[in-house]
Amino acid sequence: MFCKCSCDIHSPYIPLEHVPGIGYHGGMFHWYEGLPPSLKAAVKLLGALLSAFAGNLSQSLQPYGFLVAAALALWVVVGAAWHLTNTWREKRSKARLVFEPTHLIAIGFIVIAVGFIWQAISPSHAPNEELLKKIDALQSDINKFIKPRELSDAQAKIITDFLLPRTKYTVQIFFSPSDEANSYAGQLMSAFKAADWDIVGKGIHRVASRPDLPSHEGVGIYAALPQGSKASGKAFDLASEALAKAQVKHRGSGSLLSETDTEYVVIVIGPRETR
Repeated sequence: MFCKCSCDIHSPYIPLEHVPGIGYHGGMFHWYEGLPPSLKAAVKLLGALLSAFAGNLSQSLQPYGFLVAAALALWVVVGAAWHLTNTWREKRSKARLVFEPTHLIAIGFIVIAVGFIWQAISPSHAPNEELLKKIDALQSDINKFIKPRELSDAQAKIITDFLLPRTKYTVQIFFSPSDEANSYAGQLMSAFKAADWDIVGKGIHRVASRPDLPSHEGVGIYAALPQGSKASGKAFDLASEALAKAQVKHRGSGSLLSETDTEYVVIVIGPRETR
């Protein structure tokens, strides 16, 4: 058999354009020649950058070279896919694809998604301490200003378990006019009731029903004393300590006039704190 190519049979190499799959006809050279000028320029620049890396490009410039090379590689891949798709459509008498703004938006979302994935899987891109602090602060603000206050089962158990083996007293609970404060007051009442404390009025009361109540945000606790009597402080101290052990933030250490002839504790659920 004789070689049908035009190369010299005595040549030590075969030109790439004559290698099957790479040659001008149906191979990589043919594919490359069919690319738009902008993609050809990108391929050439990408090749130059790769050559520069191979020649030990200055380390100070390597990160920038890598970013440019990555952007060019993405441009080449997307552009080549776009060009080949339109070529395929033209051969089948179909309309060419037109680049729409929505395509750019979609690419942007893909880049953002890849960035998030890279941040998640790369140890060198772990969230910094400052970012974690800001996230914690945001979570704290959400819990304080947005999430409804509630007494968890664990907190209620702490209050009840602390009060049960001790002297029983009486508590009166008021709430500001909101469903959120109403619910929170009811949960506190249930915890004291489970500890066998007496509940004045057998339920919770609106703050408007008692004009002498201090106005404040959050939870307030006070000693209600009969006219002319001195406070023993025991009921107040027990209730305050029970709330503290359950990590229920509260304020107040004053006294109110008792509506009965005995000393009892008043708890006021004011509006949620705004500072």
